[in-house]
Amino acid sequence: MLRIIRSTNKPAMARLEQARQTSWAEAERIAARILADVRRNGDRALVRYARKFDGLDLRKIGFEVSQEEIRAACRQMPRGFVAALRVAARNIRLVARRQLPSAWQTTTMAGVKVMQIVRPLERVVCYVPGGRFPLPSTVLMSVIPA
Repeated sequence: MLRIIRSTNKPAMARLEQARQTSWAEAERIAARILADVRRNGDRALVRYARKFDGLDLRKIGFEVSQEEIRAACRQMPRGFVAALRVAARNIRLVARRQLPSAWQTTTMAGVKVMQIVRPLERVVCYVPGGRFPLPSTVLMSVIPA
């Protein structure tokens, strides 16, 4: 049964907030450790975490998803679902384009120039957990801006 906590119940609200802070701090600690491992060990760490969290052997299946795999997955989805994803993707792309950084240059004083150069990356990797509650929005919000 789902317990209802009223916002007027100050002790219950304080316990709930404390529980969230504790779990958030723990999640940040674990995520920082994983990121450090991936920075240090690269693909070897990714292979290990994919096996641990998702039961996947990236050494066998590879890191990339082929166009045919994408098409096959789309064919399995209900028509309305794919259409909704396309609308969301279009909206995310529109906003992401507005957020793109641009190159600039300025002179701060005689003989001193400061500039920003924007260089696109050839490839990126986005990890999207599947788990019990896979979120297509996480894929869209990670992959489209990248």
